[in-house]
Amino acid sequence: MTSTTTRFPSDLYWMPGYKHEARRWDATTADAFNAREEIHWWRGKVVPPVAGAIVAVCSFKGDGGLTEFRFYPVTLVDTTPSRSGLPLLAEAGVAKKITERVGQLSAPFGTKVEFKDGIGVIKL
Repeated sequence: MTSTTTRFPSDLYWMPGYKHEARRWDATTADAFNAREEIHWWRGKVVPPVAGAIVAVCSFKGDGGLTEFRFYPVTLVDTTPSRSGLPLLAEAGVAKKITERVGQLSAPFGTKVEFKDGIGVIKL
């Protein structure tokens, strides 16, 4: 909940493109938000092509080997400041786009991502 946060981790204040005003030892959360707005962080310059996230669930064999990786595509609430960032399961169309994006990012590593029943599945 960003509206009630009094401090952020120090690395947030050192994000690329932030002006020196946000890099002071006494910088506030408002300074960080102002610095973010100045570089248009939410306007597509840093945000990935598909706005969303994933929640991962791993399955293992008895010997500890990973057998399957499933992920649930989520979108982040962007309504009121008190609910901002709350993850919700993505609707089917958005879930497919998020899964396709993960597939694009995974392809160079030889990993195939399948979209099945609204979730992403990687079989190993």
